[in-house]
Amino acid sequence: MSTRLRFALLAAAFAAATSPALAARDDGGTTGVFATGAGNRAIAMGGAFTAVADGPWGWTWNPGGLAWLPRASAEALQGAPDAIGARETQAALAVPDWRWGAVALSWRQFGVDGIDGRDARGLPTGAFADRETELGLAYGHTVAPALGLGVAIKMRRQTLADRSGGGVGADAGATLHLSELAADPAPWWRDLVLGLRLSNAIRPAVRLDRDEVSEPAVWSGGVAWVHGSARSRVTLAADLEHVAGGLARARLGGEYSLLGALDLRAGWDGDAFSAGTALGWRGMDVSYTWRDNPLGAEQRMSLGWRFGRSVGESRDLAAAASERELQHRLQAAFDADMANRARSLLEGAQQALAAGDLEGAWDKASVLSAMAPNRPESGQLMAKVLVARASQLEAAQDWDGARVEYEKALALQPDAPAAVRGAARCRDESDRLARRNTEQRRLHDSVLRAIAAGDPIAARSWVDSLRARGVADSTIAPLLLRLERVTSVQLDARLEQFQRLLQSGMFDEASAALERARVLDPKAPAVTRAREMLARAKPAPRAAAIPAALPVVSEQAKREADQLYQSGLEAQRAGNDDLAVRSWELAIVKNPGDARVRELLKREYQTRGLDAFSAGRLSAAVEQWQRALQLDPKDARTRSYLDRAQEHLVRSAELGVGQ
Repeated sequence: MSTRLRFALLAAAFAAATSPALAARDDGGTTGVFATGAGNRAIAMGGAFTAVADGPWGWTWNPGGLAWLPRASAEALQGAPDAIGARETQAALAVPDWRWGAVALSWRQFGVDGIDGRDARGLPTGAFADRETELGLAYGHTVAPALGLGVAIKMRRQTLADRSGGGVGADAGATLHLSELAADPAPWWRDLVLGLRLSNAIRPAVRLDRDEVSEPAVWSGGVAWVHGSARSRVTLAADLEHVAGGLARARLGGEYSLLGALDLRAGWDGDAFSAGTALGWRGMDVSYTWRDNPLGAEQRMSLGWRFGRSVGESRDLAAAASERELQHRLQAAFDADMANRARSLLEGAQQALAAGDLEGAWDKASVLSAMAPNRPESGQLMAKVLVARASQLEAAQDWDGARVEYEKALALQPDAPAAVRGAARCRDESDRLARRNTEQRRLHDSVLRAIAAGDPIAARSWVDSLRARGVADSTIAPLLLRLERVTSVQLDARLEQFQRLLQSGMFDEASAALERARVLDPKAPAVTRAREMLARAKPAPRAAAIPAALPVVSEQAKREADQLYQSGLEAQRAGNDDLAVRSWELAIVKNPGDARVRELLKREYQTRGLDAFSAGRLSAAVEQWQRALQLDPKDARTRSYLDRAQEHLVRSAELGVGQ
């Protein structure tokens, strides 16, 4: 080794020994200037950062901390020259992704200029400089809800006088957030974070002349207590570090953050005290750190920037987009299923009508009307069934009965030629036989139209008008008989609807159905019994109406509900709809406010109701639709199904076929 290089190495060793990174280290002088981590916050907290390890420089203290980086951040730091003129410059960038983890890139340089060279006789040989540079690349990711792991690659290069060399090293680390293990919302230990790091798992070695110098492995363990809210936060941290071949050393640090705008920090690294502060505003912060040193106080200034969406916001947006896509696919599948059902019902109704099966045709057409009220084919088919039924009555010379059916057909299809001609033909024949005058004909027409419209109340008033015109009861008797039959059918249907609603606990809807039945026949004994039944079953009104609030759901219950939600989706994709429904029903029990599960269950109940309705099991259909309505009381589709099921029941009974 040349004499000049020997003196250069001695001078560089002196500079390194007095640098802030290595002051008071008990490592036998085997570590370099980058043996400890970087960043103003960590230095101000005495280097007690193994468990905290956040920010763009957190990986230099523990790569596992990158797994919890909340937002993309960058920091640039400049240290003031110390007593021997040594200067530090640092810059780092860290970017997290909620799916793939976080990546950090950093650059550090330590340099001393103007070192006087001497030969073996002590004569000056000129000034030279020492430059040490580190380029770091780190990656961290959560491998479990509470555990984050990280690795880092360090590429180092040193230039001293006219010699240079480089080496590569690697670090590894882990952090454990106990809050993610807490099922109880507030256990005392949930604010603790544990950290563990192995620095120089791959030892970087630099050769400037003949000998290669490598750094020893360093183990660090730490614990941090982070407690607070958006307004203020307290962080207390302690580390224990052991350098291979040396003694263990302890570090302590703390930080108080107020409103995210002012941070106060202090620490002790086992030999010297440090302190610092930071001012933040709109994602930017300026920090200052002071550290004691035997050769003079060290000072650092840094500029930091936090930008972009947080990991939580990105995760929520991605989850919302994924959920929208899923709901779109489910809605498309639901619509396709409804379209297939509609085609099948339409074909079945047409075949039944062609075969003269009016009952089968009516059932399928009315189910089609309930499922797809905007499709004109259902109304056209139902009108054809009514025309066929009217033709049968007309052949039996029941002119008024036939005309009622023709009028019902015209209500569904106003331009149906057969219904128009049939209604006119029956009207003329009925008027000819009864020899009615113009006014009687008008009133008679009004009675029949009201019956056809399913409005027995209006029909009864028109009958009273006929009586007032002196029409004999014997002439009105056929109308009265038909009117009583329609009233009885509707009364039975309304009371049956009342019973279903009452059994489902839907008391307001049951009261409305009972009121519609009471209007039809206020003195009917069945109505009186139903009112007594409702009075016994309906709960007493509360003194003060307080909206029921959803129960508080723990994070553990939310996770379990989400697992059940995903299990239900997998079962549905596998074609096991029963298992899917059971999974979602359990998920609703654990988390009643989960809108995703409510929507899926509602669609499933709607579909099952349609299956039962098309099979003629009206009670089972209503039960499924009432379940859907309990999940979403304002859902227009479900209410339409229930209303049309009731309409189907009444029309089928009036037609004399079906239920």
